[in-house]
Amino acid sequence: MKFTCKKNDFLDGMRVVQYALTSATLPILTHVLMVAKEGRISLTATNLATTIQSSFEGQVREKGEICLPGDKIFSIIRELPPGEVNLDISHTKATISCEKAIFHLLGLSSDEFPEIPSLEAKQTFSVSSENLREMIQRTVFAASRDETRQNLNGVYLEAGDKELKMVATDGRRLAFIRASFGVSEQIRAEIIIPIPALQQLVRILDQEKEIKIGISQ
Repeated sequence: MKFTCKKNDFLDGMRVVQYALTSATLPILTHVLMVAKEGRISLTATNLATTIQSSFEGQVREKGEICLPGDKIFSIIRELPPGEVNLDISHTKATISCEKAIFHLLGLSSDEFPEIPSLEAKQTFSVSSENLREMIQRTVFAASRDETRQNLNGVYLEAGDKELKMVATDGRRLAFIRASFGVSEQIRAEIIIPIPALQQLVRILDQEKEIKIGISQ
């Protein structure tokens, strides 16, 4: 596996997926799955409850995939000088270079990375990141942190009648917000989104102007 990409593209991708990294007892969950093919590099991180993926363009000279320690590679890319980054993989050994800087990392086989289910969204709609962030911040605080009440450990989202609604409660307080975002009349969707997923989403919302939401069931 060999590719060349812009440092800022690589860094932006790592900034997004790092929020799904965990220090769990499974070493693979501290790693980022990196796949290079057809002119794009994709990054995937998961804590088994939440999975975050990001991708960016690059010159792929040899396709392949590997798992690299997320914290280490993020620190390396962040400290590199501006310019193009080269990454060469031989088995599970990675060499990262940029101008005169060269780093060597040991990774893990991509076969060890948890299988990520392929979800096909049956319904999709888009909202601005600014509006979605506001709705999350006005509701997520009211969700229950009591793990024995799983149905309250998140924010209920409902899309329909050209509106988007979000509701959260811990049984004592309730937060509710609705807004018209041009949701199609044909959209009828509802889902409970876990607190950790929303907290991670809020951190990366400012990197996108429009957010596409897809619901598989």
